[in-house]
Amino acid sequence: MKNNYIWALSAAAVILSLACCPALAQSQAAAKSVDCAATAERASGLKLVETRQSLQDLSITLAANQQKKFLTARVTLLEGPCANEVQAFSMSQLVFNDDAVFTVQLDGHLTYNPGTTGLTNGWGGPAASDHPQISQARFIMAANVDFSSKQDDKQVLRVGVWQTGETWFVAAFVRQAEGFSEPVELLRSRQPIRSVSYFPSPDTNTGILGLVADTGHGVALVSLDWDHNAMSRAMRAAH
Repeated sequence: MKNNYIWALSAAAVILSLACCPALAQSQAAAKSVDCAATAERASGLKLVETRQSLQDLSITLAANQQKKFLTARVTLLEGPCANEVQAFSMSQLVFNDDAVFTVQLDGHLTYNPGTTGLTNGWGGPAASDHPQISQARFIMAANVDFSSKQDDKQVLRVGVWQTGETWFVAAFVRQAEGFSEPVELLRSRQPIRSVSYFPSPDTNTGILGLVADTGHGVALVSLDWDHNAMSRAMRAAH
């Protein structure tokens, strides 16, 4: 109770000082304004904050038949005046709306990668754009996960994001010569999901799915340890 009282007094003092001195308030606001189009400014205002929020807290629900395929989930909040400009992420890399890529260093600072643009599919190319049609759903984007090739026939396991009404969902599918396999839903969200990325583990059919999700109050970076062994084996067996 005492701490709450002290906090209330402090807040009141700040409000009164701003009310009495509008010029000071305006100068402080101007000092805090950031040009998110400027490389240096957009990075200096960003901060990654660890949180104990769960998937349920973010209104994300795993598909019932896929829950055992997700081992752990980690949520990091992205704070700062340019946080809403982040479109995608993969491990320590953040991708902005204009395709500029920054790397988060161990000390939390961001460095610009001028030689890299956009979120790649894992093999040096752009994120996948071709996808299966899902009734009454709007396709957003997809990323490559795994592949199997024989002669000129190449099959690719991908994971994509769709929106239907007020729901966003992530599903896996296989791109093959004759078209696409039936998408397998992995999770759903009542908050917008901007993108999905995939970072593979060495020598196993597992990896990390990276989701950029709107929380209603900011941006969350969600990392999911995903076991796609069954999907990858099925793709190769059918090949």
